[in-house]
Amino acid sequence: MQFSNTGPPLLTSQIISEVMWHKQDPELTPILGDASRGASRSFVSTTPRKGCQSRRTRVLLVVCILFTELCERLTFYGIVANLVLYCRDYLKLEAPLPSSISLAFQGNHTRVSLVISVYSAQCRYYGFQLTGR
Repeated sequence: MQFSNTGPPLLTSQIISEVMWHKQDPELTPILGDASRGASRSFVSTTPRKGCQSRRTRVLLVVCILFTELCERLTFYGIVANLVLYCRDYLKLEAPLPSSISLAFQGNHTRVSLVISVYSAQCRYYGFQLTGR
């Protein structure tokens, strides 16, 4: 990319934003091709990779994602169950407090995951980067 010397000088932030908008990084291309539509200003290139992915590859990707979700859920419910026992046995808390702490943990987990999912969807739609690279 070349910048012309005519006109007012560009600020450093303008130069960086110009480079970021035209960046073609193969790591930023979507895994499933053009699966995400609606992002008008995105850093991710919407052109599919060379060679179309087979149906088997897509099914394998979906199975891997579902397996990861299953492991995350099992971990969460294991932590919730052990949290009550930990509060009762090791912290020596009385009867209503361990279950209240467990319910507060579950509620905060649900609230935080909802807020983060809405935030990431907005960032994806408006084209903001989440990592700050």
